[in-house]
Formats: sequence, C-alpha cells, structure tokens
Amino acid sequence: LVLGFSSGSNGTFNLSGTGNLDSSYVFVGREDTGVFTQTGGTHSVSNDLNIGINSGSSGTYNLSGGTNSVSNNLNIGINSGSSGTYNLSGGTHSVSNNLQIGVHSGSSGTYTISGGTLNVNGNITDGAGASILNNDGGTLNVGGTIDVDTYGLGITSGSNVSHTTATTPNLTFDNLNVGGSGTGAFTHSDGSTLGLTDLRLGMNSGGSGTYTISNGTLNVSGSIVNGTGSSTLNIDGGTVNAGTIGVDNLNIASSAGTNGSHTLGSGESISAGNENIGSFGTGTFTQTGGTNTVTTHLNIGLNAGSNGTYNLSGTGNLTANSVLVGTSGSGLFTQSGGTNDISSGLILGDQAGGSGTYNLSGTGSSLSSDFEYVGLDGNGAFTQSGGTHAITNFLHVGRRSTGTFNLSGGSLSTDLEFVGHEGTGTFNQTGGTHTVTNNLSLGGLSGGSGTYTISNGTLNVSGDIVDGAGTGTINIDGGTVNAGTIGVDNLNIGNSAGTNGSHTLGSVESISAGSETIGNSGTGNFTQTGGTNTVSNNLLVGASSGSSGIYNVSGGSFSANNSYIGGSSVVSGGSGTMNISGAGDALISAALKLWDAGVVNLSGGMLKATSIDNTNGGTFNMTGGTLAVDTFTGNLAMTGGTLAPGNSPGLTSVFGDYSQDINSTLQMEIGGLLAGIEHDVLDVSGIMDLGGSLEVLLYGGFNPDAGDTFDILNWGSLTGMFDFLVMPTLLGDLFWDTSSLYTTGELSVGSAPVPEPGTVALLGLGVAGLGGMYLRRKRKQKVIHRQDAKSAKKNVRL
Repeated sequence: LVLGFSSGSNGTFNLSGTGNLDSSYVFVGREDTGVFTQTGGTHSVSNDLNIGINSGSSGTYNLSGGTNSVSNNLNIGINSGSSGTYNLSGGTHSVSNNLQIGVHSGSSGTYTISGGTLNVNGNITDGAGASILNNDGGTLNVGGTIDVDTYGLGITSGSNVSHTTATTPNLTFDNLNVGGSGTGAFTHSDGSTLGLTDLRLGMNSGGSGTYTISNGTLNVSGSIVNGTGSSTLNIDGGTVNAGTIGVDNLNIASSAGTNGSHTLGSGESISAGNENIGSFGTGTFTQTGGTNTVTTHLNIGLNAGSNGTYNLSGTGNLTANSVLVGTSGSGLFTQSGGTNDISSGLILGDQAGGSGTYNLSGTGSSLSSDFEYVGLDGNGAFTQSGGTHAITNFLHVGRRSTGTFNLSGGSLSTDLEFVGHEGTGTFNQTGGTHTVTNNLSLGGLSGGSGTYTISNGTLNVSGDIVDGAGTGTINIDGGTVNAGTIGVDNLNIGNSAGTNGSHTLGSVESISAGSETIGNSGTGNFTQTGGTNTVSNNLLVGASSGSSGIYNVSGGSFSANNSYIGGSSVVSGGSGTMNISGAGDALISAALKLWDAGVVNLSGGMLKATSIDNTNGGTFNMTGGTLAVDTFTGNLAMTGGTLAPGNSPGLTSVFGDYSQDINSTLQMEIGGLLAGIEHDVLDVSGIMDLGGSLEVLLYGGFNPDAGDTFDILNWGSLTGMFDFLVMPTLLGDLFWDTSSLYTTGELSVGSAPVPEPGTVALLGLGVAGLGGMYLRRKRKQKVIHRQDAKSAKKNVRL
C-alpha cells in the first residue's frame, strides 16, 4: 500500500468500523503527502510500515480506534528531507520488532501517544535523523530500550501524563521535554544514569512540567530550562549534574522521608522563581561557585517536619528576592565565603514552629539585605564571626518570638535595630564592629524583652539606645559603646563573672536607666566627664561578691533614687567605689548606702542625698566639693570641701561623730527664724569637732533684725572652734553676736549703741580693725558637753 506515490501526489486512506486491511509493505508519503486515518477495524502489516520515505515527502498515520499490528519494523521519517508522524490517540498499536524514528540523516520523525496502547517488542530507536517520542497519555510497553533525540511528556494541551524510569528502564534521550502545552511528570527512581543534552520543563503557556529524581544520576550537558509554562525540578535523592538550571520551582527533598542534595560549582548557574531546600524532607544545597538567582523566595526548611541546609562558600554568588531559613521547618544557612545579595528580606524562623540559623564567617564573605528578622514568629539565631554584613533598613532580633544574634568578628551595619520588640531578643557582641546609623531599641513593646551584651568589639550608635514599653537591658562587659543617648531599663557594666567592662559618658551624651549596675559579677568602670546620667531606681557599684565597680563623676550630672556602693540593697557584695570630683554633680533622691568594701571619695563637684548610711564598715572620704545631705548615719569626717545642710535651707542630722579641719567649710543659710525650715541646722548625735570655716549666707532676701536668734548647731559633745567665721553684712548698726555659738550653738543679731561724739572716731577705727565682717578666732581645745551646758542650751533636738 503506497500513499503519495509520486511527487505532487496526495494519498489518503481511511479505515473504520470493522473493516480489515492486510498489507505486506505500507508506504505513507513515499514521494509526497500521504495520510492514513484509522478509527476502527484491523490493519495488519506483515513486513514494514514506513511513514515519510523520500526527500520532500510527508507521511502521517492517525490511529484512534481499532488495531494496527506491524510484524517487522515501524520506520518514521526515513531518508533525508522526509518527515513522518504517527499519532496514537486510541486503539492498539503493536510492533513486533523495532520502532525507528528519524532513520537517516536529514530526516525527522515524531511518534505521539495520547491514548490507547503501544506495544513494542523490540526497541524504540533513533537513527541519524531527528527523532521525537511524545507521551501524552495511554499505555507504553517497550520490551527493549528507548533511545530518541527528544522524549516528551504532556506535550499536547489537556494531556496529563507521568513516566517512571522504574517501570520503563533503559532510556536514552538527547532531550527530554516534560510538560509542553499539557502536564507532564517524569520520575527518575530506578538508580539508572540518564544523559541529556537539554531537559525542558513547562515549555508552553498553560503547560506544567515536573522532573523528580530520587535515585540515580541525571547528567545534562546543556541546560535544564523552563519555557512559558510552569516548571518544577524535585531533587529527592540521587545526583543532578547540569551546567545551567532555569526553572520556576526547584525543590530539594520535595516529599516527606526523602533526602536530597545538590551541588553548584564554578561555571554553573541556576535561575529559579522559588527554591525550596528541604520542602517536606531533608534537603542540602552546597554552592562552592557559580551563580544562583532566585527571583521570589528561597525557603530552607519550608514545611513542618522538614530540614534544609544551604552551604555557601568559595566564589559562589547567591542573589535572591527573599531568603527564609526555617520557614515552618528547621533551616540552616552556613556562609563561609561568596556573596549573598538579598534584595528584600532575610528571615530566620519565619512561622510559628519554624527554626532558622545563619552562620556567617570568612574574611571575604558578604551578606546584604534590605531587612532582617532573627526570630519573626519562629525561633532564629544568627552567628557572625567574620565577613561583611550590611542591612539597608532594619534588623529585628526577637520580633514576636525568640531571637539571638552573636557577633564575634567582621562588620555589621544597619539603619534601625530592634532587640526584643514583642518577643525575647538577645544580642551578644564579643568582637567585630556593629554600626547602627539611627536608633537601637531594646524591649520595644509591652511584653518584649531585649538584652544587649558587649564584651569586646565596638558598638557605634549614631542615634540613641532606647527602650520602649518592654524591658531593655544593656550589659557592657568590655569593648566600646558609642551612643548619643542611652535609655534602657537596665544598664550593667561588668555584668558577667570574669568580664571587664567600661563606659565613658561625655558632654553631649546622656543615659537614662531604670537600674544601673557597675560591676555586677565582673569588673565595671564607668567614667562620666559630662552629659547626664539619670537612674530612676537603683545604682549599684560592686553589686555581687567577687565583683569590682568604679564610678568616676568628674563632669555633668548624675541622679538616682538609691545608690548602693559595695553591695546591693540587702547584702554586702564586691568592691565598689564612687569618685566625685571636678564639676561632677551627683543627686541621690533617697538613700546612699556604703557596705564594708564600699568607698565614696568626694573631692569636688557636689553630692546631694536624702540619706547616707555608712554604718557597715565602708569609707566616706570628703576632701573637697560640696555635700548636701539630710541624714548621715555614721561618722562624717571632713578634711576639705563644704557641708551645706538641708535643701535651702534645711536640717542635716549626723547620727555619729562629725569633724571638719581647717580646710573645710560649714555653710549655713539663714532665711528666717524657724530652725530647719527657714534656716539651716546641723544636728550631731555624737562628738562635734569643729575647725575650718563657718560661712553664713542670707537666703531669699531675708534681713535679720536686732534680737533675732538662730540655733544652727546641736551636738552630743563639742570640741574645737571654727578657725574662720565668714558672716554676711547686716543693715545699719546691726552686728552678729557669736558669744553663744559654742555654748548653745546659736547666732544672734545685736544692735550697736549710739556712740558719744568723742568716741565716734575710735569706733570707726575699731570697725575698720575688724576687717568688715570677717572674724578669725584662735582654735581652742575646750570641750563643752551637752550636760554641762543645760542652762544655756535647749534640750530639744531639732
């Protein structure tokens, strides 16, 4: 039977119904065009069936029903310039020997099965021409091997077909097309090696192609590419070797229980819309070179129960829109080299139940992103020991879950940083350089808790270190912290045992803290040369046993509610020292307490306190400056400086002994007659040992009248006298009467009598001889006890 026998001819044969056709040889398209259409009946060929024989010929056989049996070979596209096509959409097609497609060079042949059954006892082979086998459905039974140029799955629109190497072994293709305009799935699971020039997935719009390898080796000398359809490559095991991979979805370990891996080396490239490393199973991606471009999401540990690992090293270049490590599963990203450039965000621990870890090391490693979450709704941990890490927008550590960032080397920079915003965030810096160009926030929202601990390296915050409605703590155990303003709940310097932390507060800087501890369990040193340090609760210096803390205030102002030197509020601790000098100003609104190893050195500036407790063996050295205190419990010895009782004016009570030497000054303000309210009073329960200067100041525009008396001193016992009395000038003929100062502790105001005319000159000379109102008295050693002065001294202590 010959269809299209000669050039210019066009032969057609239709077989249907229950008809029977027996042929020895069949030529469909011998010299020109031939078409054989079978919708039923039986067509038996005792020898060869040839479709598209000579140059310029075109032959087509369409089988949709009935039976076509070939006793020898089926040849599709035989000689150069010929084209042959066999379309099986129904019925049964049986070939007793071999099915040959594209027999000679220059020919082309296509066999498409979309329904029915194809039985080939021998092999499906290609010759020197172009051969295509399209599997769009139906049943394919091959006794031997399949070797064609191109094998296609799901090529025709509406088709949906899958192929498994375990059921059809011994495959050899130059090209494999999975999903043309239909849906195709190829499963490589038999451990075989499949070598391809190109693997094409999702070739046409509306098509979908999936290649899944779980056992065996896929070698692609050209490319794994996608078309305009949807393409997916699943690596659930085995090995994939390809120079270039470009797909919509790359999944490594796409199914639960699978263990897939892939390695990308130098000269190779991958381009994917989405990459899932550990989709449902355990997946590992190792990149030592080449380029990996992900236009949407790179998920590492995508679903619950999955495990994903990405290893980036060498000269590898990863570019992604977003990288999610531990999306809902467990993810690990290790970068020891190469470049990771993320145009959007890096998220570690994305969803609740997810857990993500990123390790960045190596001097040449580079990581950049727009924003980062370490613990978004899952748990995240970032460890950086080297490399360059640059974040354009913000870094969140513990956004709504638990996040930890460990920085020991390299550089980290970000615009904004939040540690413990709604969740629990911990930042540990043991080295490297950390730069925040805006604000660093610790404990941003209610319920959030943020802790920053630095023991080495440098933290530079161009803006402020602040806390919000949550709990913010900064521990300075070493290293350097540079910030404009620090405002946190807890500031600890030398927090951990064995650490040595220090911080300097300068003139344009400020700190606001709920509590401050200098030397908690380690060694802390705080130096304030200016600025403002405000502690709303407690300042502890040398808080715990074995700790050591020093607070030097030489400029600026410091205030706290309570301050404990050498211990805590309830127990003795380590060694604590507070040095107030220069222009430093310290205000303790409630209590200052010294423990046995606590030392306060006041040599300049001013110390104001409601109460000072020095009854536990501590040391209070006053060699300069000004002390204003309401209650001092313990012995107060002044070798310099000024004691200014009360708070303009007020009462200072010393429950102990009091002494001041020639270099010291007792400054008393007088603004009225009420003791301790309108004028200052110094009340000493023990021995009052006087020396140095008494300086009296009039306060609030007050001018005493003759007969006014001011009881300014009370004592248990008295020794010594002031070396200098510095008194304000009174109006008119009024003068200061100090005759009762050392008996009753009183100053009085007297009025000079009108002199006789002859004595005016002498009186004027006498006043001049007194040098105005500056009186010097020689110090006496007389001791006057309270009980010896009952007749002159009130028994009521003010």
